[in-house]
Amino acid sequence: MNSTLKVIMQGAAIVAVGLLVTVLVFQSSFLIGGIVSFLAGAVYAIVMIARSRGERPSDVAAEVVRETVHLDPGAGERRLREQLVRLNQDLRLTIPDLPVIKAVEDLIDLLLDVVPRAMHEASGHKATFDLEKLAEDHLPQLIVRYSALAPTDRTIQRGDLIQQLSELAQQVRNMKKALDAGRLDQFEASSIFLRTKFA
Repeated sequence: MNSTLKVIMQGAAIVAVGLLVTVLVFQSSFLIGGIVSFLAGAVYAIVMIARSRGERPSDVAAEVVRETVHLDPGAGERRLREQLVRLNQDLRLTIPDLPVIKAVEDLIDLLLDVVPRAMHEASGHKATFDLEKLAEDHLPQLIVRYSALAPTDRTIQRGDLIQQLSELAQQVRNMKKALDAGRLDQFEASSIFLRTKFA
């Protein structure tokens, strides 16, 4: 029997003994006793595995969580893609203005290319967060505000909106170039415009 299995069996034994004691002493609070017993067994197993490997218990606990909770690494990208596609569909249904539609679609195409790359290549960077916020919050809000305008006001605001979308697209292109060059410092610096634009 390998040492990890032995430790798990010992942890299970602790849980079983804890449950038995709980039933005998606290007959009415079986649930609380079960939870406490389970936690005691889990902590014991983690400490013993860590000791046998010469690692810290917190590292072993993190590994157990990673192995147990199979997080979907592509969920964020899928959610972003679905949201941008839905935004594009809503845009075509609510704004019959081809120059605006083209400017928004150009920005959406850039975001669909750059944001997933940033999530992988610059995960945890403020610039990546800023790109995600642009795609998930700021761009949809910009479109909603524009579509809520009366048709005559839209005509007046069209040039400003297209200019703003063009500036945003240029900043995203700059961030893409920085990623292409492997220059995370430039990538980070390029996002300052996004922060100030939507502050």
